Amino acid sequence: MCKRDHNPETTEPDSPTGTTTPSFPQHLYAKLTDAHCHIQDDRENIHKLTQAWSSGASDNNGESTVEPLLTGKSCLMGVQPSKDLGLSEEGAADLGETTGSLVDGAASLSVTTSSSCSTSSPIVTVTWNDTDTKGDWNLVSKLAKEHPDRFVPCFGIHPWFTHKYKTLEGATGGAFELRKAGAKPKPGGVSPLGTDSPPLSSPLDPSTAESAFSHQHHPHFNHYQKVLSVPASAPENYLQELAKRLPEPRELGPALKELRRQLETHPDAVLGEIGLDKTARVPEPSIAAPASPDGNNESPKRTTLALTSIQHQVDIVREQLKLAASLKRAVSFHCVQAYGHFHDFLIQEGRKLREIEEDLTYRQQLKEIHATGGAATLSPLSPSGIRLRRKTAAKLRREARDLAWEKHVASTLDESSDEEDEEDEEDDDEEDESKPDLSASGLTSTVPTIVPYEPVLPPRLCMHSYGGSIDMLKALLKLDHPPEIFFSFSIVINGRFQEEKLNELIMAVPEDRLLVESDHHSHSHVDGLLVEMVQRISRIRGWTDEETTEKTSRNWHRFVYG
Repeated sequence: MCKRDHNPETTEPDSPTGTTTPSFPQHLYAKLTDAHCHIQDDRENIHKLTQAWSSGASDNNGESTVEPLLTGKSCLMGVQPSKDLGLSEEGAADLGETTGSLVDGAASLSVTTSSSCSTSSPIVTVTWNDTDTKGDWNLVSKLAKEHPDRFVPCFGIHPWFTHKYKTLEGATGGAFELRKAGAKPKPGGVSPLGTDSPPLSSPLDPSTAESAFSHQHHPHFNHYQKVLSVPASAPENYLQELAKRLPEPRELGPALKELRRQLETHPDAVLGEIGLDKTARVPEPSIAAPASPDGNNESPKRTTLALTSIQHQVDIVREQLKLAASLKRAVSFHCVQAYGHFHDFLIQEGRKLREIEEDLTYRQQLKEIHATGGAATLSPLSPSGIRLRRKTAAKLRREARDLAWEKHVASTLDESSDEEDEEDEEDDDEEDESKPDLSASGLTSTVPTIVPYEPVLPPRLCMHSYGGSIDMLKALLKLDHPPEIFFSFSIVINGRFQEEKLNELIMAVPEDRLLVESDHHSHSHVDGLLVEMVQRISRIRGWTDEETTEKTSRNWHRFVYG
């Protein structure tokens, strides 16, 4: 737990990484913003903290009985619904889901990374305790309602849980064209399953699986054989046996309905944490452990050999992004060794959006040009901020110029003779033939959608604890369509990078897109981690700590609130 000096001028918290952070002006703590944390996972301490805030409880010496949280605003990342919507009401009741207390109903996620700083891609092990089926959205919501001045709620289905959900039937959007689909790990590289693990096999072919194992299928097998991959060296019946232990697959529809409800309940909520992860193995269902003498009854954490396919993760991500786009919410995005896939996804969805919006914008502005005789004010942007192509913008300008000239010429003509009137009528007929028939094209006061398309791209998105390459960062910044992309950095993840890489990443991010985060599960470490990250950025960018805090705080407010 971080120890802090309560000197009114400076504090010197001990960093959870084992180093001592230099002094930090006390008045700056209230301006600190945490773009990504999971402090609701430390259920006992977050409960004590919020109780202290509510009651002002203190000990006899006048000091707080719980470690303080000095950071001004924090984004709490919910990772899955608090109700197991795939279970019956009886099953949910058995899990104690009806409780709304701060102590119960929270998933406890943690990340274990390799201790070596020589790699820029830490090995990730997924673990959580045996309350994972209860989720944490309700807890996040409760904390945000009780302390709106400190917490911004975030709700999403984390990629580590996507294997539990079925994709929507009849969902539009089409299959995502995967980058290097089925490619094996590079020779000498780190395998997702460990350095000695073999390459992964593709998901089982449904027709082959059906014929080979139809007589012994578990009810869950048909779902999991579609969405999971296992090593080629795994036993032949490994996936069948695993399916028996994994939870019953849940329908995605009810979870999306609950996601929308939570977002609408909190008008400033962020959608997250969602994302893509090529390395995280599907966790083994929790197993109750006997009570230990030291009182630590945490059940052992184990992972299986299975990975969730990127295609399935993309399908789940797409449906969540649709909600963010429709409600105009920001998104916090988790991405591990899948930046190329996500960049391709953004490009493909951006192309669809451009085609639809450019056509609609062209037709709408063409209608205004004809209605005003060429005097309409033309915009180079579509309603969602997509810039029209040069050819499209040039066509609109020519149309407006020609109509304006015709109007000017018509106003100066002497129309006193019948002959001239007849000639004008003939010219008008010819002109009408050359102009588009606005009524036939469907241009009315309300422009209809030409092709059924549900927007997928949100207005703003944060790549949390960004760990991709400099080239990928620049490629993401070059996108000329939504979302506006921010990049946040944490000591927990990015602090393990080689110093040269971290310096290059920090320098490459525009100062108006830079965020800091703790990415920690306990509030007692948040202040120290944020201070250490702020001071790291200050050294790299040549700013003062106050400048860094002010800039990242301003960026945080723009990311969250727009």
